[in-house]
Amino acid sequence: MGLILSVKKREKIYVGDDWFRVAKVTGQQDFVVENADGTAYTISGPDDEPAQVIPEVFVSAGLSRSQVPDNQARVFIEAPQEMRILRQGPYRTLCLHEQSAEVVERFLKVDGLSWPWQKMGTEVLEDLDREIQKLMRGGE
Repeated sequence: MGLILSVKKREKIYVGDDWFRVAKVTGQQDFVVENADGTAYTISGPDDEPAQVIPEVFVSAGLSRSQVPDNQARVFIEAPQEMRILRQGPYRTLCLHEQSAEVVERFLKVDGLSWPWQKMGTEVLEDLDREIQKLMRGGE
């Protein structure tokens, strides 16, 4: 499945828990992406062969119907449908929500926890779970 995003220079895109970023924009449809280990890939237009930047994730230039700002690239991302694709902000929010949910779950397992605290903890956990599900579907 493919997705085209306008990505600012140095903005990270997370696919699953791995990331890549646009390191350099050299033209309207030419740019350089690099992954977490520092490997750089030069993308030269939509007809160029897609680069595998992360296992099972391919990047190429996305077609553009209008002028793209000099500091952005239209990035076409091909990845398995089950892999979530998130920008850096929503990814960090997702991680914080998941960590918070783990803390609340540990809190709820404490022996002798009184009913009001159990009820409140359960409600917080349900709210966090809803937010996690929304972020995993790509929402903010």
